[in-house]
Amino acid sequence: MRPSVDDAPRRALNLNVASIESYKRALLQELSRETDFLSQVPDRTAMAWQLATLSRRVNIPTEVQRTVIDAILADVYDYSILTELKARPKVTTIWVAGDRWVEYREGGVIKRWHRRFENLEDVYRFIEHKLTGTPFRYARNVPEIDAILSDGSRFHVKQGPCGITVEAGEGRRVVQTLPLITIRQFVYPYPLRELVKDPWLYKYLSLLPLLGESLLVTGAQESGKTTMLNALTAFLPPCRLIIIEEAPEMQPQHPDTIRLWSRGVVGTQGYVSMAQNLKASLRMTGDAMLVGEVRDPEVLWIFLEMANLGLIWVATTLHASSAEDALLRVRMLGISAPPRPAEDTVAYQLARGITHVIHLERNGEYRGVVEVREITGFENGRILSRPVFVRDARTGDFIFHGVSERFKAKALAQGVSLEGLA
Repeated sequence: MRPSVDDAPRRALNLNVASIESYKRALLQELSRETDFLSQVPDRTAMAWQLATLSRRVNIPTEVQRTVIDAILADVYDYSILTELKARPKVTTIWVAGDRWVEYREGGVIKRWHRRFENLEDVYRFIEHKLTGTPFRYARNVPEIDAILSDGSRFHVKQGPCGITVEAGEGRRVVQTLPLITIRQFVYPYPLRELVKDPWLYKYLSLLPLLGESLLVTGAQESGKTTMLNALTAFLPPCRLIIIEEAPEMQPQHPDTIRLWSRGVVGTQGYVSMAQNLKASLRMTGDAMLVGEVRDPEVLWIFLEMANLGLIWVATTLHASSAEDALLRVRMLGISAPPRPAEDTVAYQLARGITHVIHLERNGEYRGVVEVREITGFENGRILSRPVFVRDARTGDFIFHGVSERFKAKALAQGVSLEGLA
C-alpha cells in the first residue's frame, strides 16, 4: 500500500505561502517515488504532465494545482540569479563559491559575474531546488553530489572540506569554508569553419568523417574536445549515428541520430551505465558510433572492440596532454578493463581500429587544434604514428606534413577529391 500523505494541506484551500509549500511537499514526496521517470531526464513539458497526474493522485485541490505545479517547475528548471547566464549559448561552465562570488566561462574566457547569492541559506536552497525532479537527494552532511539535472546540465556540489582563500586585512589571507558548485551545460554547436581557420586543416578534418577515419579527440578540460566532435558530425555521409554518453549534452550536426545515456545513481536499482549502453548499441545496427568520453577502462575496451567491427565511423574524446600521451593513456587504461588484456593487445586494437588523433589545447586566448597525428601501424609492441598537422605556438601557423599514401588510396577508392591537399 502506498504511504499516506498528510491530509492537512489538502483541506487548506487558501493560497497563502504556507499552504502552497505544504502542497509542494506532498507532491514532491509522490514525485520522488517515480524513479524511472526521473532517470529519463524529463523536459519541462513532460514534467508538467507528470506533476498534473500525480497531483490528482494525492488529491491536491484543483484550485491550487496550477500554482503548486508552476512553483515546482520553477524550482526544477529555473536558475535563480544564474538564469541569465544559463541562457547564454556560449557559456559552458558556471562556478559558485558559496555567497562570495559567481564566475563563468564564455567563449573560452573566465569572467566574474556581477551578481552573487546574498547568503549561504540561499545557496543551500538553490542546491535543494535544483536537485528536485532528479533521482539525487540533498543533505548538508553529504560531502559531494554529482548529479544530472532535468535540463541535462551536469551539477557538481562539493561541501567539505573545501572553500576559498579570502583577504583578511593587513596582507593576511585565510581559508573560508564554503560549498562549491560547478554547472556544466550543453555545448554550443559551432560549425567547423568557426573552429578551424587554416584552409588546409579545415579540408583535412572535414574529410575524416566522410572517409570513415576513426578518431580520438584529445586534450585538457575545456579545450574544445566535445565541440570539435559535434562539428565533425556534420561531414558524415548518410548513415545512422548512435551516440553514447553519460548525460545528453552533445549537439550533433547530423540528422539521423539515436542517443543513449546513463540512467540513475551508481549502485541503485535501475542504474544503466555507459558500458551497458555500449553493449546495447551493438544490437541497434548503427552505422557510426560516437562515445561522449572514455574515462572508464571497460568503456574504453568496448570502444576499441567497436572500432574494429567495420562501422562507417567511430570516435570519442579522452583527456590527455598531447597526441602521443593519449596513445600511452589508452594502453594504461585498457589493461585495467575487465578482460585484463595484455598491454600489447590494447595497443594492437587501437592501431587497427583508430586512424587519427586530433589534439586540442587551451592556451591563453587560443583554444583549438594543435596537432593531428595519423596512426600508421603496430610493430614490436609500438604504435606507429606520423604528424599530419602541427601548430607553431610562436606564429600560430600550421605546418602540414602531407597526405599519406594510405589516405590518398582511400580517398581515390571512394571518389573523394583531395584538391588543395595532395
